[in-house]
Amino acid sequence: MPSAEQAAQDRATERELQRKRMEAHLQEPRDSAWASGLEASLSESFEQLRESSPIKYSELECRYLSCKAKLEWPDSASAEADLGKVASLHNGLPCSRLVVLDEMAPGRNETTGTVIFDCQESRLGK
Repeated sequence: MPSAEQAAQDRATERELQRKRMEAHLQEPRDSAWASGLEASLSESFEQLRESSPIKYSELECRYLSCKAKLEWPDSASAEADLGKVASLHNGLPCSRLVVLDEMAPGRNETTGTVIFDCQESRLGK
């Protein structure tokens, strides 16, 4: 089991990788036909998840090879309980899901994070 220091360093590294994934997503051109359809489908999936979860999502956006959304929960326990649900969101979507929680702000209970749906393999066959 990693030390607390190593675990904190691992989380910081993963947050930095997610930040780079978000930057790459923002550099993609938008394929309107593909993106609009997938945004509608993912939005529906998030709404279904909200029926049994306190999760909130915003800034859902698809481009050419990926989609992203910001996530929020009322507390860390809710976030931890929902990570598997977010990872399996929209079952059948041939995209990997990368969910990273943000560092909690001091004095706040809310837990935020981002999810990237990486569809490069299914779109390009690589």
